Amino acid sequence: FCYTMRKDRTVGVERILHPRCTKRNAAVVRLTLDNGEQLVCTPDHKFMLRDGTYKPAAELQTTDSLMPLYRKLSSTKEKSITIEGYEMVWSPRSDSWLFTHLVADWYNRWKGVYTESEGEHCHHKDFNKRNNNPTNLQRLEKEAHLALHREHVSKTLHRPEVIEAGRKLRQSDAFRQKMSVRMQEPQTRETLSVQAKMQWENEAYKSFMQESWRTFYESNPEYQASNHAQLDAAQRSYWSDEENRKQQSERTRAHFQNNPDARERHSEEAKLQWADSELRTWRADKTREQWTPEFREKRKATLAQTYYQKSLTALKTCGGDADAYQRLRTETRDRSLLRLDTLCERYFEGKPERMQEALGHFNHRIVSIESLEEAVDVYDIEVPGTHNFALESGVFVHNSAKQGRDRRTQAVLPLRGKILCVEKARVDRALDNDGIKQLIMAIGTGLALSTSQDEEKDKGNNFDLAKLRYHKIIIMADADVDGDHIRTLLLNFFYRYMKPLVDSGHIYVAQPPLYSIRIGKDQKVYARTEADRDRIIKEIKKRDTHVTRFKGLGEMNPDDLADTTMNPANRTLAQVTVEEAAEADQMFTVLLGDKVEPRRAFIEKYAKEVKNLDFV
Repeated sequence: FCYTMRKDRTVGVERILHPRCTKRNAAVVRLTLDNGEQLVCTPDHKFMLRDGTYKPAAELQTTDSLMPLYRKLSSTKEKSITIEGYEMVWSPRSDSWLFTHLVADWYNRWKGVYTESEGEHCHHKDFNKRNNNPTNLQRLEKEAHLALHREHVSKTLHRPEVIEAGRKLRQSDAFRQKMSVRMQEPQTRETLSVQAKMQWENEAYKSFMQESWRTFYESNPEYQASNHAQLDAAQRSYWSDEENRKQQSERTRAHFQNNPDARERHSEEAKLQWADSELRTWRADKTREQWTPEFREKRKATLAQTYYQKSLTALKTCGGDADAYQRLRTETRDRSLLRLDTLCERYFEGKPERMQEALGHFNHRIVSIESLEEAVDVYDIEVPGTHNFALESGVFVHNSAKQGRDRRTQAVLPLRGKILCVEKARVDRALDNDGIKQLIMAIGTGLALSTSQDEEKDKGNNFDLAKLRYHKIIIMADADVDGDHIRTLLLNFFYRYMKPLVDSGHIYVAQPPLYSIRIGKDQKVYARTEADRDRIIKEIKKRDTHVTRFKGLGEMNPDDLADTTMNPANRTLAQVTVEEAAEADQMFTVLLGDKVEPRRAFIEKYAKEVKNLDFV
């Protein structure tokens, strides 16, 4: 399993599938991060940015904020932490620490491994609290969990000699004095308070305590009288304090002093408005419609996140320097950049050390990118669903582009570059080409050579359509000149070496889009051509319609690839006909055949129309 980032920027865990070598002797670059870590990868490997988008390594800038991974072990010395030595992971969405075993527990419940109703406690099967693989977790009832640990402890800490040593220790004056001091510490009192609050969140416990208190209260007249006396004394004491009365009076007076006509004006306006029955009805309906509790909470959270993100980003940019941050606020006059004391008070309980911790966990940046002379083998993994994983160095990267497929029914055969042109190549040379060998093996039917070389034809003809492994063989190439060239090479191969596949309608060409058009925050549409792009932009009539041009299928995120090119419900395929394959084959015969005159005539005819010249 690995750490992964879900679409809502909440950290999660996911299973690792099919680790494999994806490239041999590949050119690579070395990235140095601002945390001192160095990474070696191919220039096109995609890194996840803070906003959840991806960017190839070679295009990263020092201004880019990478999606960070931070881990630590829990300590009971920290506020609200009651368990020691458990792994925790930082969640960018909430900017808070999460226990990894609870993240893994969520994964198990999501996958249906078990349900929350099976028990409120999450147990590590091997008693290793740092082995947080979901396969090592199970849900247990509280008593069953405690009994399991009591049994385990009886074989370790609860040996007779250990128990006796502990008893003597707890009875010593030094231990009792230490515990007395600790119980008075603010942090201990806070921990006990947190535990008490957690108990009161349990409805059964709350009901029991309320019933017990009510029984005690109603059966104890002396306590009732004492409680009433205390409440009365507290109220009298508060309002008998001249300073308290003065503060409340000043708050009321200040408002109307600063707004001398406010009382009269507000009164008249209110009378006019509330005299209008239609307006009253409209206001009531709109209020109920818009200001639901959910809307209020969402609005509050969104606004708070904006202030938080912008302020911490600016502070990080200033290197954490308070003076530089204040100068930035003054120069930009950006009111969404909070004062540091306000930021600290509002989001970090007034504790500068917590703000500094959050700042340290806010993002990673690129310090440098350099090309390396040596070539290395490159490896990758598959991560279902999210298609990204965290590296040990603390950043998230994209996994294999093969993730756009449905592995239950689809397979992807990556062909690096252009395969051999079979037009003039001898059969033995063609069959020795790596790309062609991979194609033949993946398809499974064998060959049906269409060549005048009878001897080689007899050697190679072993085609059996019944052995076809896939109903559709889809050529997926970029929508540019190189893509056109690769498609033509493949069509030429199928026509010359596996023509029955074309005859029986098994060969298709994918129709990937050229553009992705994002409308607002949530909606995305695709355009296959420039004309489609212009039409869509004209129809939506919005200024915030962000347009991305795909340089190729490799530029797509797995979701884009799946939605547009791999998903049978959405994709567009063009079935290759015998006539089209024959036309491609004829093109190669003219351009690369032994006869010079047809080639010269073709070039003379179309030379003026050529915009992009490519060589086989």
